[in-house]
This record gives sequence, structure tokens and C-alpha cells, in this order.
Amino acid sequence: MRITGGSLRSRRLVAPKGDLTRPTTDRVREALFSALTARGALPAGARVLDLYAGTGALSFDALSRGAKTAVLVDKDRAAAAAIRENAAQLGVASQIQLLQAPVDKALATLARAKPPEFDLVFVDPPYARVTSPELPLELAICVSWLTEDGVLVLEHGKRDPPPLVPGLSWDETREYGDTHVSLGIKQ
Repeated sequence: MRITGGSLRSRRLVAPKGDLTRPTTDRVREALFSALTARGALPAGARVLDLYAGTGALSFDALSRGAKTAVLVDKDRAAAAAIRENAAQLGVASQIQLLQAPVDKALATLARAKPPEFDLVFVDPPYARVTSPELPLELAICVSWLTEDGVLVLEHGKRDPPPLVPGLSWDETREYGDTHVSLGIKQ
């Protein structure tokens, strides 16, 4: 797995062993960032939130392409270790904040601080979680933190459409085999 574009292009990323983490493939990330760039959704200095971050590949690709900061959330110890190692190897440790916690607790922590604003929110949950009643609540919080032109990106399996979320309009869904990526904007 590698960074697919920008100043860190082709740099390798480490991933935790086992199947608890399902990293977004290089091909899907490259296509996703091409789409985001085409729609102007990755402005220079962008602030990124990455839920269920896994290896951090989505955030690191965003930082490579000019994002300023990224908040990465993952409760898994091995995933958090991979994120720390990747950030150090890429030289971007000062640009990230890692919250090793369940997503609901991390969102509560972020909400207690000054209300955050993000230009780009990545959500790549385990596919079974896409149909859970908790995910739309998590997404609704994220929508409230999106900037006016911000985009929420949800990765999900082809069998499950993105959930309905108050204040969010699913603008586009792209298909990459079994992986679907839906882009949402504030209504």
C-alpha cells in the first residue's frame, strides 16, 4: 500500500496484521482523490476528519495533496500503532491528531473542545456497521462540523446504500467492484 499522489506519492504505508483493518485500496484512493480534486473538495490547507481510520491512508493521501491537518479516529490498538508509524515515516506527525477511542467517544471529545470545522470527512466503517442505527447519528454530528463547501465521504459495500442523514445530501456514488464510495454535501 502506497500514497497515491501529491508530495508523498509512492511512499509506503504499513498496515496492521490480520483482517480487523480493511485498508482502502490504492486504486480506490487514487480514483477518489481524482474525483475530490475535480470538484474542488480538497482545498489547500484543508482540515480532515478520518473516522475508522485504519492505517490512516485516506488522511495521509489528503495531507500529501495539500491538506493542513487531519484528526484520525480508530479504537484498535494495532491500527493506532500503524497510524503513528506511518505519520512518523512520512514526516507528518505534527499535522495529525490521533484519537484511539470508539468513534462515539472520540466525537464527544471533539465536541467538548471548540466546535471543530472540517473541509473533508472520511468515514470507512466496517461494512456491517453501515446499516447500524448508530452510524447516521455519527454522520449527523460530522455534517454539523462540515464547512459550507465540505464533503463527507462514506465507503460502504455494494449491498448497502448510504444511510439517510439529516442535513446531508448524497451527491454521488462511485462503484469500484464490491466497494462503493458515496460523496455527501450539506443541504
